[in-house]
Amino acid sequence: MTINLYFGDNSNNIANQALSADPQAFLIDHSNYAKFLNSPPVDNVTVYTSLSDLPKLSNNKFVIYQLLDLADKIFYGLADFQLDEKSQIFIKSMFLSMQQQKNNVYNLDLSKYSSGVYTGLEDNRKSENHQLWISGCSMSHGVGVDINQRYGQLIANQINYPVSFLTKGSSSIPWAVDQIVRSDIRAEDIVILGLTDEARFPYWRTNKEVFHIIPSTHEKQNQNHKFSFTNISRGIADLLITDDNVFYQSIIRIYQLINFCDKVGAKLLILGILSSGELALHLHNVDNFIHYTNFKSPFQYIDIGTDNLHPGPLQHQLYADFCQTALKKLNYI
Repeated sequence: MTINLYFGDNSNNIANQALSADPQAFLIDHSNYAKFLNSPPVDNVTVYTSLSDLPKLSNNKFVIYQLLDLADKIFYGLADFQLDEKSQIFIKSMFLSMQQQKNNVYNLDLSKYSSGVYTGLEDNRKSENHQLWISGCSMSHGVGVDINQRYGQLIANQINYPVSFLTKGSSSIPWAVDQIVRSDIRAEDIVILGLTDEARFPYWRTNKEVFHIIPSTHEKQNQNHKFSFTNISRGIADLLITDDNVFYQSIIRIYQLINFCDKVGAKLLILGILSSGELALHLHNVDNFIHYTNFKSPFQYIDIGTDNLHPGPLQHQLYADFCQTALKKLNYI
């Protein structure tokens, strides 16, 4: 016995497909679904149905699952415009489950649900040999200086390693760590996380991009970027930034990164370049964390970049020299 099931809308389309494949095909609806499920035919059969043909009550979902489970081949024939987004997700996830278990679903298009929009990386591996990775916020990205003047590039020049920059202005610790752990990090690579202010978090916007909410300036940034507060109010943003949860999220991400680098055999340096004193104190027992302070100028950069806000070339050289010393102490170079 083989049961071929065509599932679509209540127009003639799905019926025509089924009848084209088998002139003896018939409809499964309210009047016969129970009998069909309880006493499946013993001969090969082709049937077709739709959401509107089946019960509308709470057992609707269960009936669909039963039909799918009974079928040997399933042909999906619903167009996206025929369902609202919530219904699309429910129906397609149901058919996906069947496809994964039995590999018998045809014409199910899931291309619109690609995860690629969420999983972009800022850079990629540059060498099959050992290399340097830099991750962090605008300080590590080099906002205000030429790309060849940023501390990550200076370190790469000093140790003669290719370098990749997993960096973005205003980004948070969770974002930076995620960039690292999903990159092609290999044994003996050197990874430097430029630790930023922990009171930051990434927020997914309705226009399909990550927006980084940061303390004190987030209101202005939100206005400049036309941030949509449909799902999050400014008051909630303020609360999330000051809440202990952002500190917790930063701490656990850092330890996830430590564990990841240990597992793959990468050499991790956590550079406290913009993190708070409180976060530094909580990381005092992490051997590969070092809190940057220029004791000759502890509360300001020795020069300013072209944006009149971020550190300039001389300050980046200090960061690079500081990191090189730390890498030697850790026996990484």
